[in-house]
Amino acid sequence: MTNVVALSPWTSTAPTMRLPVLNQYPDNMARFVAPIDRRELFDGQGNKASHVGLFDAAQCVGTVSPSYKVIQNRVAHDMMEGSIREGGYHGELDIIPTQGGRSGGRWSVRYVLKDLCFSIRQLGKHHETKVSLEILLRNSYDNSTGTSVAVAMFDHFCDNGMIFNSLAEVFKAKHTRHAEDTMFRVSPDQIATAMVEAQQQADIIRKWADTKITAKTARELLKGLKAVKEHAKEDKRSPVFQTPRNELELLMSQFEQESEDRGQTLWSLVSAVTAWSTPRNTAEAMPSVRRRQNTDPLALGEGRQDRAVVWIANLQNMARAA
Repeated sequence: MTNVVALSPWTSTAPTMRLPVLNQYPDNMARFVAPIDRRELFDGQGNKASHVGLFDAAQCVGTVSPSYKVIQNRVAHDMMEGSIREGGYHGELDIIPTQGGRSGGRWSVRYVLKDLCFSIRQLGKHHETKVSLEILLRNSYDNSTGTSVAVAMFDHFCDNGMIFNSLAEVFKAKHTRHAEDTMFRVSPDQIATAMVEAQQQADIIRKWADTKITAKTARELLKGLKAVKEHAKEDKRSPVFQTPRNELELLMSQFEQESEDRGQTLWSLVSAVTAWSTPRNTAEAMPSVRRRQNTDPLALGEGRQDRAVVWIANLQNMARAA
């Protein structure tokens, strides 16, 4: 197998950890690795429904067709952690699961490889931060998404995740009868390659951390974080894209807070956007201009992440053109 540490110029000073004992999981993973059971559903007259229900220990987390292949969270997690370890990484692994979706049938797990990191000098009060590799696993039981793995960055200073456009998904599988076989084609080599690609972002981040900007420039750049206006979503002929004004003010406020610690730099602006777009355990823990009841933090965060990825890619292109 490819040795991830050998491929990476990042060094680890932490002692090598022993591999986890099989079937032992962190306490925060107990709900995540609980089995999902398939059960028949019936209507009010006792007739069998055409769909089946998927249940965890607490509730129904999705209704699917009889041909739907359940990929257990536990299987997906074991595959993911096994690939990371077999790829040569034996350092500290911070595992952060988040549940969301309709009836709680949507999951995301962040695997932060804390020892594979690089330092970023900052111009503010906190003169350095560390950014690690983060691998994202997504799984669902409500037909919202299949099972996928992607690579991102994790900023330890503020617990923000950051996805670059170049860090494409390592793999994606639909929940069909061959899905589990497809999953196990994900190799440590693929993950190692994604890690190497992630290193290329280090110099870009360092340049952002050294690039001072004015509040006026920050505001103009944030106007590129566009969304389709609500009333224009159905008009496919001429959709209107803009950054909603209330969102713009929220992000400017976040930029001011980041600047106090990092300095008034492009990195502070990027951090404001990633703080806004990183999924948390609850929607209330995410910056928002209004609070909505029963807001799904995964849907909220992933929708924002889609916009943030494009926005960050545009920043990179602007730097290349300069």
